[in-house]
Amino acid sequence: VSLGKTNDLFAADYNAANLPKGTSSVRALGQVASNPKNFITLNGVVVPMGPGEDVKVPNPNLIYNEYIVYDTKQIRMKYLIKLKFLFK
Repeated sequence: VSLGKTNDLFAADYNAANLPKGTSSVRALGQVASNPKNFITLNGVVVPMGPGEDVKVPNPNLIYNEYIVYDTKQIRMKYLIKLKFLFK
């Protein structure tokens, strides 16, 4: 996915598709994210890896990071990942 310049949000926004001028995607920041120390680079693409960790996000409304692109030209699917959440 090519995010381009992101519109960063800290809470759910039903008007997120109304992107500010100069942005091409949404990055919604949650309270849990992968640690960049665990990332790998695969064929020139950074791949987030590792367990989720609490991060310092002001007043987090979301649990996990979310990325939204509205133009399918920004997407080239290579992998489909299925995961199972194991809640405590």
